[in-house]
Amino acid sequence: LPRLQPFAPNQVRIDLDQAPLDVYIDQPTQRVVTGQRSGHRVAFNARRLRMARFRLQLPDGRPVPLGAEIEVLGLEERFIVAEQGESYIAVPSPRASLRVRWNGSRCALDLDLPAPSERPAELGVRTCEVQP
Repeated sequence: LPRLQPFAPNQVRIDLDQAPLDVYIDQPTQRVVTGQRSGHRVAFNARRLRMARFRLQLPDGRPVPLGAEIEVLGLEERFIVAEQGESYIAVPSPRASLRVRWNGSRCALDLDLPAPSERPAELGVRTCEVQP
């Protein structure tokens, strides 16, 4: 990268709006201190995401309500349930523990996800176990 200040902290970042949708970057901003006329390696730990679509239902067969929030344990990003329980998640790991919340109710489930691909995996109908 040109124009880095030697011997001073420089912020180097990846513009996530320009990154592919199927890439997860742990820390898109890094602090770099270089020497005069020297190079520095910056690791952003980019990983391909495992994307999945599925229909989320309750044990009685009713769909999880529209607007319910899906939390993937270990990630900050949240996903929203669409009509008829249609859901989409994108995670970096092969196993995802989901917690779903809506109107004071909640449920949970674990998903095993296939290898990363350019297209979301179709997981069909998944049942979310209601939690007290």
